[in-house]
Formats: sequence, structure tokens, C-alpha cells
Amino acid sequence: MLAAKQHELPWYRRTPVIIVFVVVAFGIGVGSGSGEADDAAEFEREIAQLADERDELETALDQRPSVSEVEQLEERVAELEGKLEQARDEADSATEPEPEPATGSAPEGGCEQGQVDINSAGIQELQRIHEIGPERAGQIVDLRPFGSVDELTRVSGIAEGRLGGIKAQGLACVG
Repeated sequence: MLAAKQHELPWYRRTPVIIVFVVVAFGIGVGSGSGEADDAAEFEREIAQLADERDELETALDQRPSVSEVEQLEERVAELEGKLEQARDEADSATEPEPEPATGSAPEGGCEQGQVDINSAGIQELQRIHEIGPERAGQIVDLRPFGSVDELTRVSGIAEGRLGGIKAQGLACVG
């Protein structure tokens, strides 16, 4: 009956069977070998080391979380990611200034009050412009001077589509 239960257990749970097998296998090898005491001691150390490794493996396998625990953790991570995204959206909407209504394009020689001169504005002020973040604002500063707002297409990531949005906002100008 004990042998039947041993076969039902996973291989790493069959401790007596594995140890007996290893001892017998090494015992036969020692008996047929030179028979030196050093060889026997070496085999005993190796058997002890293998038994320790098996115990560590068994402990590690016992400490694995169950499938339901993993699913609960994944649900919690998804919930927290959703809350993080929501908090980021709220923070973005709280820090974004209200866009000023477009009053048409400014004359080529100057900017109206409230507009951002792309040739003289700092990085923070440039970020008020639609689609301009810190990286693009830095590129604008590096690529100055601009002869017109249309020249913003020199900035990496600003093509005709983005430029249309920037112009529609009416905030960017060249002074």
C-alpha cells in the first residue's frame, strides 16, 4: 500500500524512494570500484548535497502561490493601474491651462497678448502650445529662429497634421 501511495506522489515527494535509489546506486558503484574510503566519503558528501538540493527544491515548490492567489494579484494590479491612469488624467487636466480661443492668426510681425512667441518663450511657456511637451519644447529652443509658425515642421514629430492643430489653437506665433 505504501508503494502505491509513493507512485501517486510527484517525483520530488518520493523522498525515501529517491534516497534509497541513490544510496543503492552509489553503494554498488563503491563496491565495484577501488573500495577506497575517500571515494565512499566523497559519495556520502554528494548524496548529502543532493538531499539538501532536493529539500530546497521541495521548500521552494511548497511556497509557490496558488492559481487563485495569482489571479487575485493580477486583478489588484489591473485595478491599481486603472487608478494610476485616472490620477494621471486628473493631474494633467488640473495643470493644463485653459486654451485661449483662437482669434485668427497674428500678423507676421508680432504676437498678440496671450500668445506664445516660439522664438523667445521658455520651455515651460512653449508647453502651453497644443502637442508640445518638454522634449519638443527643447527642440524648438535648439532650432530657433523660426520665420513663421509653419517652420515648426523642422521639429521632430511635428508634421502637417500636428501643425494644423497648433495653428488652429492660435496660441503659437512668431514675434
